[in-house]
Amino acid sequence: MKKLYLLLLFAGGLFTKANAQINIFDNVLFYDGYAALVDAPTAPDVIRLRNDLFTKKLTPEVLAQIQSTLTLSISISAACDNYDRIGNVNIALVPKGDTSYDPATTSRIELGRFITPFMNKNVPPNLVPYTFTTDNVAKILKDTYLNNIYDFWVEFELFGVPYAAQTQISGCTGRNDVFYGTLNFITDALAINAA
Repeated sequence: MKKLYLLLLFAGGLFTKANAQINIFDNVLFYDGYAALVDAPTAPDVIRLRNDLFTKKLTPEVLAQIQSTLTLSISISAACDNYDRIGNVNIALVPKGDTSYDPATTSRIELGRFITPFMNKNVPPNLVPYTFTTDNVAKILKDTYLNNIYDFWVEFELFGVPYAAQTQISGCTGRNDVFYGTLNFITDALAINAA
């Protein structure tokens, strides 16, 4: 019994629980939600479906990193919209193998919804964080049956308009960009303790 206790104590020093961070969207730029689709470049694996909606397919490599916990870590920074706006993060259930989808006809699960404060890009605080615990979604993303019929795409949506900021915020004249957004998944991971 003493040997088992020492072995467990030793193993407890070697392995500790840690968190892994998976970047999903990195500083994407949202544009005027009422304007025609902006043709600005995005990261190669990111699709702008609308000015207020980005999407990205979760690859098998990303899905393999997700363990039993899942937290959304979102940061929004002001561009040229100084009013409070609504945003959200969804999982879109897209038929297996499709390379894109129509957001108007695709089933989705909302993971989190947030409201931005009034912000001025020139005056701190001009960046706000949001955190959502979505451990139940980790189970969905790991489900074998669902993975056989769907690809999971993450949607990052934030509606905004720049009209007031164009006259009220220095540096926004003539601009139609409204917010920057970053989304990370935080999940548990087993890490080897180097000590």
